[in-house]
Amino acid sequence: MSATVSVAIVGGGPNGIALANLLGAYGVRTVVIEREREILEYPRAVGMDDEALRLFQTVQLAEPLLQDMIPNVPLRMFRADGRCFADIRASTREFGWWRRNIFMQQLAEKTLRQGLQRYPHVELRLGQEVTGCAQDAIGVTLQVRDAQGQAYPLHCDYAVAADGGRSPMREMLGVRLLGRTHAIRWLVVDVRNAPLDAPYTALNCDPRRPNVCIYLPYGYRRWEFMVFAGEDGQAIAATESVRRLLAPYVADPEAVEIVRARIVLQMAAAVQPHAWCKAAIELGLLGIGRSGRAAGDSARERFVADGLERCVLVRHQPDGTQATYCASSGATPSRRCSMSAAERSAALPSPTNVDPCMAASTRGCRSASSFSRRRVAGVSGR
Repeated sequence: MSATVSVAIVGGGPNGIALANLLGAYGVRTVVIEREREILEYPRAVGMDDEALRLFQTVQLAEPLLQDMIPNVPLRMFRADGRCFADIRASTREFGWWRRNIFMQQLAEKTLRQGLQRYPHVELRLGQEVTGCAQDAIGVTLQVRDAQGQAYPLHCDYAVAADGGRSPMREMLGVRLLGRTHAIRWLVVDVRNAPLDAPYTALNCDPRRPNVCIYLPYGYRRWEFMVFAGEDGQAIAATESVRRLLAPYVADPEAVEIVRARIVLQMAAAVQPHAWCKAAIELGLLGIGRSGRAAGDSARERFVADGLERCVLVRHQPDGTQATYCASSGATPSRRCSMSAAERSAALPSPTNVDPCMAASTRGCRSASSFSRRRVAGVSGR
């Protein structure tokens, strides 16, 4: 087991593994530490856009991922009386791929992990957990507990925290989230074999119970129902309650196989800027601080209903480089972009032809800076 590497990634979810594939393609010696031994076998993230596929094309994984996707899924908005008042369909492919593609996270994670097998210099360590983190001018030392419960130090030049919105790494670094969050809960229900002919994402704008219905691959479908203030979350997530909520949308709710039903809280918060600076930490999304070799996770928390929350995005820099960041932030080694400034400007989606879901997911995001000019890479997710 290697004790010294160039980059250590804490978290083996889609963000961390995507970054590991990119580092592998660049020949960077990398170790990924993942606490769970197995991939969770149920749908979580469901949306991937064209920029994400463009990035995965870089490491020859776009086509394998597409085998488990539904490309170019329309988005429809419905009034309370069931009438459709907006039908949004992407008609252009500036980056060579469709803008709205529906997938299931557990299948994508398998494909991404299989991609790591191409790189002998990238190692995925499952069932292991980081319990401590210290950094200095030379690098970062992580304290790791392996699958047998034995502790060992892992030394690296850079550490990337990709361990989710409840990031233990962020806690270790003493970085807290600022800002107010929406006190809105949602019931997320994944089902299988729903008797419904609706090959699109539906936003049902019904004030009696606003909800989203997402068409998924292989006979799956997701509903996200708003939970009102004062309602009992545990009661509304009960099987009988879920079937009552599904009744207006399917002919026979009893025939629907409920895979899972859980309450989530809509989140909207950002990291405390001064805390990153004091800890000599820098986070790619916000560009806070100018030193440090470790990055905390979750520059901001995001709501699961945003179908594009886990997309790995590519943003062009003014100097022509590309900086990649996952879900909201992060960085990988920069590479020269062949597009001119005029071409990059022309390739940007028109404000009148942008899927509202994609616009919401990218609005307010700032580009991560080039890895070669900074000491830190950071990855953010739920």
